Amino acid sequence: MKTFPAFLVAAFVLAGAPTAEAQTVRSKSWVPAVYHGLVVGKSTRNNVLRILGKPKSTGRAAESDPPMLYYDYDVADPVKGRIEVYFRGAIVDSMALYPDASLTQEDVIRILGERYSLVRYAGDDCLGSGGAGPMYEDPEGDIKHMEYRNRGLAVAFNSSKVEAILYVQRAFGPTHPRCAHEGMKGSDYFPLSVGNQWNYALDEHSKMGGNTITWRVTQKEIVHGSPVYHLWPTPAQGDEPLSLSAVQDGVLEWGSERIILKKPLRAKDRWTVKSDTARGKGKLDAFEVVSAGEECTVGGESFEDCASVREDDEANNVTSLTTYARRVGPVKYVYFKAIRSKEVDTVLTIKSWEVH
Repeated sequence: MKTFPAFLVAAFVLAGAPTAEAQTVRSKSWVPAVYHGLVVGKSTRNNVLRILGKPKSTGRAAESDPPMLYYDYDVADPVKGRIEVYFRGAIVDSMALYPDASLTQEDVIRILGERYSLVRYAGDDCLGSGGAGPMYEDPEGDIKHMEYRNRGLAVAFNSSKVEAILYVQRAFGPTHPRCAHEGMKGSDYFPLSVGNQWNYALDEHSKMGGNTITWRVTQKEIVHGSPVYHLWPTPAQGDEPLSLSAVQDGVLEWGSERIILKKPLRAKDRWTVKSDTARGKGKLDAFEVVSAGEECTVGGESFEDCASVREDDEANNVTSLTTYARRVGPVKYVYFKAIRSKEVDTVLTIKSWEVH
């Protein structure tokens, strides 16, 4: 029995999954692909036999459940190669064209055009059952696609060479994993890279000067073998930066040695840190994940995957609630007048951001 191609598994496992809106050329939704008049998700086996003729071979793909029937053909359009047509019941579910020649990204642009998006995916490992499994969009993922979503086409790569041209009808996966955030890193919610910046609006009751504040990652430094990123605010607040590092346990604030975001990040999780500062030595800093993996709307912007973390800082007699959006960073800070107080003192709401 044939193994179903890994890059097509998600195309039928995650039917109807939402897509992302990250690049200007990227369509929000997929349009079913059409090959020589055959419409993916609509055309039948009889249509395939009428248009493409008798298949070179047939078989069933082992990775699908139940195993999907496929027809195998030699074709010359849009490139010479072998195309496999997969069926769900009697309906065309997807197609994969394997080129005979070695093709690069530049070749694809010449053949299919410039209106594409580069999208990367990672496997949702906890949902797999051995072999290929579903996947989700991840800018650091190992799976690379050139996607023409308004034509239902995706080009899968093996290293720098084209592995297959895919004809599909739906998204390959969501914009975040479905594994209950077991695999989520704290740094996913606080991207650290030189040049990243976040611009916030301050509420009218703020004691800070002006009505906006900007945090920028200005420097990366290697400390004891670990990258530490220095963030500075504008207008300035003191003469020391906020220094953060992505470590095994989450995101660490250097100097105070506090984990401000834990890994994994799960709702209701709690942790405490004893203050080591002269002012509050021995006093507790308590964190609680109020929510994780939920949609949120902040400053008129909607985010698919947010986490809110409450901090009770005994040393500074203040409670804060910070909302983070995955791949964006902190999108809202709420500071209360005193520790465990419900009276709001200052609110910072995201206006714009630049994250690499």
